[in-house]
Amino acid sequence: MIGFKYVVAKSRELSSVVERELSATSNRSNPFTSGVINSTTDPPSENDVTVAAEAHEGSGRNEELDIALSQTRTALHAQVASERFLTQNFHLVSKVREQLEGIRTLVVKIAEKADEVEMLLLQRCEENAARQNAEFAAKQQHELENFEAQIAQESEGRKREELELRRQKLYDAFINDLHAYQKVINHEVDLVVTADPDQLAAFYDSESDHDEGETQGLSF
Repeated sequence: MIGFKYVVAKSRELSSVVERELSATSNRSNPFTSGVINSTTDPPSENDVTVAAEAHEGSGRNEELDIALSQTRTALHAQVASERFLTQNFHLVSKVREQLEGIRTLVVKIAEKADEVEMLLLQRCEENAARQNAEFAAKQQHELENFEAQIAQESEGRKREELELRRQKLYDAFINDLHAYQKVINHEVDLVVTADPDQLAAFYDSESDHDEGETQGLSF
């Protein structure tokens, strides 16, 4: 606000300087007017021509000064109006500033709440991911146990089949051996039952000779 007042003061000072310059230029332009009036009666001299040229140059400067003065006045009016507006509506500006400060505080709080919500969502996502991983691991473990139980059942079934097959082979071998043994026994029985009488006599004779030899040995 102080800087703005300083600019307004300097602008007013410049305006006063321009007005003084215009006044001085107007005073210098009067001899030219009188010279022009006198020229209707007397012929123009070299001095009159010089004065006329200077007056023409001064007139051009006056136009430039008028334009500069008009622009300066317009700027000054705008600055004064702006300053007046700020002065009259200072309380509104202060209120807007307070509202902006409140909005900034609210935005900061919203940002903090957004961070908290983000952290909460991240935590929930991590918890959901951990729960899903645990459920998937439990499901995989259950399927693995079922698969192992199925393999064990199949292995037990194969073992029972192998044992049954082995038992059947042993039973078949035992039956074959039993049949072979029965055949041998039956053959020996047949040999005993169907023996030749001459062979039996020779067998008994050999036995009697053997007994006599043992008796004689004892007598000696």
